[in-house]
Amino acid sequence: MKKIWTLIIFSVGIFSTVLAEAAMVLPVNVEELAKRADKIFVGTCTNVETKVNAYGIPVVEVTYAVNESIKGDVGETVTFQQLDSTPQTSSVEPLASQSPYRSHSMWEAAATSVKLPSYSKGEKTLLFLARPGQMGITAPIGLFQGKLPISTSTTGEQIITNMALKNTALKDVSLPEPGKTAKYENFLTALRSVVQPQR
Repeated sequence: MKKIWTLIIFSVGIFSTVLAEAAMVLPVNVEELAKRADKIFVGTCTNVETKVNAYGIPVVEVTYAVNESIKGDVGETVTFQQLDSTPQTSSVEPLASQSPYRSHSMWEAAATSVKLPSYSKGEKTLLFLARPGQMGITAPIGLFQGKLPISTSTTGEQIITNMALKNTALKDVSLPEPGKTAKYENFLTALRSVVQPQR
């Protein structure tokens, strides 16, 4: 029993490191999102599945079909696991039945302590994903700040809403203010100009 609790505490430490990287709820701007993200891409959500991963941790597994690759090792699709903050049901069985990480209440408490982004099939977004931790869990950098919705305006143009809470510090890059929108192509052009010097 002591060994199991030691492993649980160790796992929380590992997850906390990943969550700390992704879940900086302090205001960040687009260039900070770009610098800290492991992957940046525009994609359309094709699948959202609630499951328990190989470590016995409740997760939401999300798959995106990639429309634009901006940073990182991004293929035609990206699938990632984010901690699930919804209550677990008996229909969700752990893949690792003897996992020492199976305290669902512990993971739910960790997930609900921050506001994790939600996902739905068909939505198109610009994602700034953190590097997955040792247990495969990740989340957008800055949580909701790293998941930028893409929609269609009344004139038929695609637009991106800047969810970052802090204004850009760059004077020569045209990025919208927090909460404001910009034309899709204009935003991506500005974002690529931010990402390129960081490579």
